[in-house]
Formats: sequence, C-alpha cells, structure tokens
Amino acid sequence: MWKKLIALLALFPMIVPGLYAQAADSIPSIEETIAHLPFEGADLEKLLANEIVSYELEAGTDKELAIVVAMLVRAPIDRLAELVLKGDVLRASADVIEVHFLGDHPPSEELFSGMGFTANESKEVAELRRVAPGSKFNLSKEEIEHLNSVAQKVESSGSADDPTVRNAINDAYRTILLERYKAFRQGGLGAIAPYDRGKKSVDPGEELRDKIRRTTLVKKRIPNFYRALLNYPDDGRDAIHNRFALIKKSVNDRPAYVLGHRMYQLEPGDYALYAYHEFYVGHSYNSLQIISGAVQVEQGTLVFYVNRTSTDQVAGFGGGLKRSIGRGMMRSAVVEQFESIRRLVE
Repeated sequence: MWKKLIALLALFPMIVPGLYAQAADSIPSIEETIAHLPFEGADLEKLLANEIVSYELEAGTDKELAIVVAMLVRAPIDRLAELVLKGDVLRASADVIEVHFLGDHPPSEELFSGMGFTANESKEVAELRRVAPGSKFNLSKEEIEHLNSVAQKVESSGSADDPTVRNAINDAYRTILLERYKAFRQGGLGAIAPYDRGKKSVDPGEELRDKIRRTTLVKKRIPNFYRALLNYPDDGRDAIHNRFALIKKSVNDRPAYVLGHRMYQLEPGDYALYAYHEFYVGHSYNSLQIISGAVQVEQGTLVFYVNRTSTDQVAGFGGGLKRSIGRGMMRSAVVEQFESIRRLVE
C-alpha cells in the first residue's frame, strides 16, 4: 500500500512553462538547506558521499507514520524536472484502479458521474448499506444518516448484487464525495467533515493542518508556499498551481475512493516544490501529506521527501511495533524511487 501512496504524485499531469531557465543569482549551499531538515551533522558527509539519507520522523501523534528521505544528485535541477515530467521515475501503481482528473474545475455533478462500485464490489456496497459509526468507513454523522436513509428505501429491493440497490448506494456515495470536494474548495482544511467513530470523532482537516505546521523547510525557505498550504483557498492562487483528482484504489484489499489535492510551485533554476494531500480517504487511514521537492544547491540538486500518514490502525496497543513496520515499508519504497532517479540522471 505504501509504495502506491508514494507513486500517486505521478498521477497528476505537471505542465511547467519556463522550467529550464538559468539558475538563480544566489545558490544556497547544501549546509544551509539541510539545516531545515531533521538531519544530524554526520548526514552532510553522507549526502556529499552520494548516500541516500533517511529517517523515521518523530510522529506528531500516536496515529502517525512519518519519514524523511534526502539525497544529493550531481545534476542541475532542470535535468531532474525533465525526468519527472516524462514520468520515467514516478510511475502509477497497480493498486490504482482508476483516476478521474478534476483539474482545478469547480465542483459539478458531471465531474463525479463516472465513479461507482461495480458488480464485483458488491461486498463494499453491502457494508455501506448497513454502515454505522466506527472505523469500517470514514464518514461523518450526517453522511452515515444519509446512507442509512437510502438503504431503508431500497430495503426490499434485494441484495447488494441487485443493480437497483447498487445504483442507489453509488448515487448516495457520489453525493458524499461531491459535497466533500465542494466543501474543501470553498473552505479548505477547516471545512473537512470529521469521521464519526462512535464515542469519538477524527478530524482529518486538523491532522493535515498539524502536519503542515511541522514542515520546517517549506516554512523557512518558501513561506508563501507554506501559507498557501495552510490557508487554501485564500492564499497563493496566483503563484501556486492547484490540481485535484478522484482516485479509486485498492487499500487493504478493499476498493477505496480518495480525494487528492496537489499544489506545486516552481522557481526556474532554483526549486521545484510540491505537496500532495489526501483530504478524504474512504477507509483504512485518515489522511496523508507528502511534501517533496528538488532544490538547487552549490553541489547539484538536493532532492527531499517527507511523508506523514495518519491512521487509527497504528494507535493503541501494539502501535509502536505497527508504526515501526509501517515506516520501514515507506522508507524502503522511497529509497528505491530515489535510487531510480539517481541512475537516470547521473
């Protein structure tokens, strides 16, 4: 699953005019740049020796899996950007079932008209038909009530294999996704509806806000991008590119719909920075944030990647072990991607 999450960045088309301009007048040193990443003094020597440096980050909560990976590539930033644009490095994963690119279009029913659970996914339909507060699905109290109401109307129509039942549940779930997309486009992180867990709730918007506040490199080096991340849609509309997608993928052997938001900014010859947020996830984990980029330094290009994923499944008893395993899987997949980048550009 984690390797798939990493590859999701490749699913958004990236059109970058003027990327191959000359380098900026003042190029920072690698020492200045990694000062904003949680590395130790010895890591500078490793980076200069062409090693890929990776760490398990201190989690912000007991629900979080977090890693940071960095490497120095002995090539200019335009060479790296060219490879990413061609899609040679970041590839779509087999876990992705389908993608509906929403671009930066305003919400409309037409944008979501193609989504829905298929006849082969009747088990998921059956679960949604009797959904209740808890961790089986990520739904708000109002969304659960809406699905329950629809289920009551088709109670006598047959099983989840019945096309009438499946269409009714799909219509209801499509409405939920559209309303979540609409709310985020209008109100950003503060407008994300919480997930009803029964006696408690989970706020993915607050989880993402907390993750953004801990992005030290972006906050210090590129503050306008940091403000855009934190305050979407109120900041950065002119300078920051926004793209959205509705993604259907397999998570824990179940189909899941995800609403993804990508923001990116490029300063030719200086840096290429992007962030990817999953502000709605159908089940299994709560939210995901990836901050990644390439920054020109005196010695070449510093490439970095920070992934923070929140899931209730690593909290509580045995959570430390689960987090360790999860972070290990994430790190291995990212390091593999970084090695691919180096082979292709050096």
